[in-house]
Amino acid sequence: MVEESGEILSSRLAVKLPSFWPQCPELWIKQVESQLAAANIKSDTAKYNALVASLEFDTISQVSDIILNPPAQDKFEGLAKQLIERFAENQTSRLSKLLVTELGDKKPSQLLRDMKNLAAGSLTPEALKILWLQRLPQQISTVLMVSQDNIDNLAVLADRMIPLLSKEVNPVSSCPVTSDLSSEQHIRVLEEKLDRLTKSVDSLSRRKTETKQSTAVPDICW
Repeated sequence: MVEESGEILSSRLAVKLPSFWPQCPELWIKQVESQLAAANIKSDTAKYNALVASLEFDTISQVSDIILNPPAQDKFEGLAKQLIERFAENQTSRLSKLLVTELGDKKPSQLLRDMKNLAAGSLTPEALKILWLQRLPQQISTVLMVSQDNIDNLAVLADRMIPLLSKEVNPVSSCPVTSDLSSEQHIRVLEEKLDRLTKSVDSLSRRKTETKQSTAVPDICW
């Protein structure tokens, strides 16, 4: 009992757990477990007390039945499981959010990560790719749509393309068009930029294919 009480005291002094993430309870529990393991807190009672101490009133009120009457064993696991079950969104709710997620001020790669989290493995890679491309600026999605590269590599390319696109668009948004000729010129510039981006993606894909072929083991004829 003395040893256990000492560990509980140690947990209070050494571990400051992050605030609860109601939008992602399972990920939060994983981080809590990592911090408790790093602090060498092993007993169920000490882990449970650290977990309860980290919860705000709004969260505790949702699991008050567990806290007021905790199980005799596996208290930490029991509370963690209930936090996940009571705060985790169901699949329908996540997919509804996925369908209305927009790029906004995010990088394309961040948008992709958010969409993957919402999809939670319920979509095929091709379906996720299509939904993600639909949320990118048309000039970029048109280029990336023809690429056979995997979606994570496409996200890296999209991150690099966004600043280039902004350089072309910002002058038009900040300066009024003075004539039909300047408007036509701007359209040609955008078309040229799109063509260069397309060639860049094609060139990158060819280099990757050539690299794979050059590293392959050649057939040996005897």
